[in-house]
Amino acid sequence: MTISQFIRCAAALVWFVVLTAAAQTPLPLPPTPVPPENPLTPGKIALGKTLFWEEQLSLTGTVACGTCHRPGAGHSDPRTAQGGFGTVHPGPNGVFGVGGDDILASAGVPLHDATGRYQLSQYFGVTPQVGKRKSPPVTSAAFSAELFWDGRATSSFSDPISGATLIAQGGALESQSLAPFLDTSEMGHVGNDAGGIASRIENVKPLALATNLPVDLATWIGTRNYAALFTEVFGSPAITPARIAFALASYQRALNATDTRLDRELAGTPSLTDQERQGRQVFQTLQCNVCHAEALHTDNSFRYIGVRPVADDLGRFALTGNPTHRGQLKVPSLRKESLRAPFMHNGGLPSLDTVISFYLRGGDARGTPDAAQLDPLIIPRSITGPERDALLAYLRDALTDPRIAAELPPFDRPRLYTESTRMPTLVGSGVAGGNGFVPVIAAREQPQVHRQRPPRGERGRRQDCDTRGRPYRSWRAKHGTHRRFRQPLDHHRRRQCFQQWFRLATTRFVARSRARGADAVRALLYRRSRRRQRTLHNPGLPHDRIWG
Repeated sequence: MTISQFIRCAAALVWFVVLTAAAQTPLPLPPTPVPPENPLTPGKIALGKTLFWEEQLSLTGTVACGTCHRPGAGHSDPRTAQGGFGTVHPGPNGVFGVGGDDILASAGVPLHDATGRYQLSQYFGVTPQVGKRKSPPVTSAAFSAELFWDGRATSSFSDPISGATLIAQGGALESQSLAPFLDTSEMGHVGNDAGGIASRIENVKPLALATNLPVDLATWIGTRNYAALFTEVFGSPAITPARIAFALASYQRALNATDTRLDRELAGTPSLTDQERQGRQVFQTLQCNVCHAEALHTDNSFRYIGVRPVADDLGRFALTGNPTHRGQLKVPSLRKESLRAPFMHNGGLPSLDTVISFYLRGGDARGTPDAAQLDPLIIPRSITGPERDALLAYLRDALTDPRIAAELPPFDRPRLYTESTRMPTLVGSGVAGGNGFVPVIAAREQPQVHRQRPPRGERGRRQDCDTRGRPYRSWRAKHGTHRRFRQPLDHHRRRQCFQQWFRLATTRFVARSRARGADAVRALLYRRSRRRQRTLHNPGLPHDRIWG
């Protein structure tokens, strides 16, 4: 081999090593994927933020999207960590506190119908219902082609009204956004459909229940109603489920935690501590990075890791029917993981330390019939005490964007009604009646003072508006009939309509009564005047002849 050949071989070997290292070196979080059918605009993000924190989208006015996805809790539900009544589902066996299958999840709305009348649910009576899985985070959700724990929100998004495909690929966030409004345990009522979502906010003031709105959001909303906001964003005032989904998805695409210490380290600025770098090495040695691949810290796959028996939650199998998918659930991102306790889909592991112990022992399905479904990477492993501390430091500190924990822009938010001091509080306790039962107050909804008054129409009567924000000239113009309750209305609006009709009917009755009374008086006076005239001209006529 000549010297020149040797130099060329050495150079090729060096380039091979460099390229191999570059291929194995993770890059910072890539740009957010955005479907071309729903481009991001500042107005659409602001509208999505308004809708995300709008409690009036639930008929009870007590649950918004942000109720279960708060930034300070890693865009999960902080109530789940508190435990106790209102955060526990009895699990597959249907009995609270028995069998170890209880689920720590999020409380939604009480079971109710379209008029807001409460119904008895199987496990929760007339109290808020708790879901069967813990709320997953919404940050970095834009990078996934399928959302929810079982992946039922697919990449294709269709208009829920017409069925037309609006986004062929990359619309998982749009598909996911409308589901909570239809779920009767989250925000929906019994028998609702997608068409009823928009009607909940047509005549309400945006974020009327919330307080401490971010300044930029409050400035953008101003004194406008939702029709005006939708006009700015979409060009017309029509409020449709598809447009609501587009706005919510746009806001969630803007929620990317890209300022972690790991991000700065991957961008070339040394930011990790020595202990965190060691923890990152342990993370890779234990093959955690196979499922939780950097920089997103998830490969968006579905796996069964043995948290609970397969029969407790069939996972993806319930959607696909594929036997190999039994028990498989989505691998979540580990970004801001330290803020999201408790962990796993059932909230069964209270801390990151218990999560590490779970993986080191190879899950909880070994030696059970479900072991055949267990992912091959879930095997017993061992590390030293310092390695465990380093791994914990890496998961706790290196993957959390400080803006999220402090709820700084773009993660700032309004204060919800349900977390304010205006929320009704219970004082004292009930007294047992003759049958021994003690009454308990369960419903705690806000006073119905938040609905915008429509502009005045004819004769000073309050009238609703058409889709362009113009008042109807009459009830006949709105409904095509004189009947007041032609269209389905919620119970608060129905009461307002009845009061308006009653005032109008009373006014008309009084007016007609006065008119009849005046006519009767005039007729009497006329008969008396005629009698006097006849008496004067015919004084000799008998009395009966005078009256004719």
